[in-house]
Amino acid sequence: SDHEPDLRIGLRRNGRREEIILLIRLIPMLLRALMMALTAALIAGIGARLRGRRIWGVIRRTTRGAPWSTLGGAIWFWVVFDFVATLICHSFLNARAVRRFFDRLLPSRTPMINPIILTTVSTILLAHAVSFADSITLIGGDVLRGTIVTESDKSVTIDHGALGRIEVARDQIASIEMTPIAKPVVPAEPIVAKPTAILPAPVPPPPAAPDGSWKFMLSLGMSGSKNDQTSNWDMRAAAEAMRESESDRTTISTEFYYKTSDGVETDNNVLVRGLEEFLFKGSRWEAFVQGTYQNDNFQEWEQRIGGYAGPGYRLIEGEPLTLKLRGGVGASYEFPTSTWTPELLLGEDLVWTLDTRSLLKHGLEIYPDLNQMGEYRFIARVDYEIALTEKNDLKATVGVRDEFDSYLDPDGGTSNDIKIYAGLKYVF
Repeated sequence: SDHEPDLRIGLRRNGRREEIILLIRLIPMLLRALMMALTAALIAGIGARLRGRRIWGVIRRTTRGAPWSTLGGAIWFWVVFDFVATLICHSFLNARAVRRFFDRLLPSRTPMINPIILTTVSTILLAHAVSFADSITLIGGDVLRGTIVTESDKSVTIDHGALGRIEVARDQIASIEMTPIAKPVVPAEPIVAKPTAILPAPVPPPPAAPDGSWKFMLSLGMSGSKNDQTSNWDMRAAAEAMRESESDRTTISTEFYYKTSDGVETDNNVLVRGLEEFLFKGSRWEAFVQGTYQNDNFQEWEQRIGGYAGPGYRLIEGEPLTLKLRGGVGASYEFPTSTWTPELLLGEDLVWTLDTRSLLKHGLEIYPDLNQMGEYRFIARVDYEIALTEKNDLKATVGVRDEFDSYLDPDGGTSNDIKIYAGLKYVF
């Protein structure tokens, strides 16, 4: 019949001819003839028994007046029965024939899909297929388009848009192309801006809390020259001790300058400074108490002590720059003149970390005279340090210290003492 599949085409493609196809076509025809004879005899007997009974009337009403001789009823019933029986028979025989056909076509029984059926389905879905980059041309001329996943000596695996992942045997493949295919033009969709999550920068770990341990520093610098007529020697020595806890900070420093020229002493200056700072947790404000002692053999006062107290504020703190301001009130005492002088103290300390090895320090202390307005003195300094070791325990240092006093001497001169120095510093 017209609806039966023509399996001869598939066999010819593989170079085989099987006459069993003719037998498959003849079996339904023989069965029809046999069932026609059996059905006619059966229906004729049943029709003779049912004539005149109620069920026969139902059949007549259902057929709307068709001729109802015994032979006519048998023929009508045979048509219905023959159609159902033939449908079942064809389905059974064709299913067995198709299975036998694939057994011969794929004797290895591999899980690969038959190219003929694959091609048929691909052709039906071609109108709805999307464009793929890779294509496989089969021996029969059919083409599979998709994305090639893996290749081996025996097979090629491709992802098909409609059939999924397929494994095709090498002996069924004529050629493989991996060329881009133009995709259909799709109207551009409006771009909708999506919110972008901005993650905060990682927070660096807080610095370790100070434990109140002491740290010490020693610095030494020396220079000199000597010839037959002159001999000059300069020396600077400094020491510093520091400690810090969560509640306070202590700094004690000492500087000593000594200078000779042709064996005559021209400078002998000692400056000692002690600073105690009281810290307030969670605040940049602090309080300080400061005491100083200075000895200069070439000044009229020779020795001077002072004490001051007041608040301080850390204006800038952290890396790479820290700046601290201080302001207080106090007094200084000079002897042997036994002179008391009430003074203010305005100070600032700046530390600028240039890199991991070097830093720049600046300090300024101004002492306005409260008895004589307009008179003041100050001590300013600038120091540059650079580490010479990886541990930063040995450093080279160079600096300038300027000490100025606006008090006029009887001869009308001023006191401005500038000291320039260089040397090594050791921290431990």
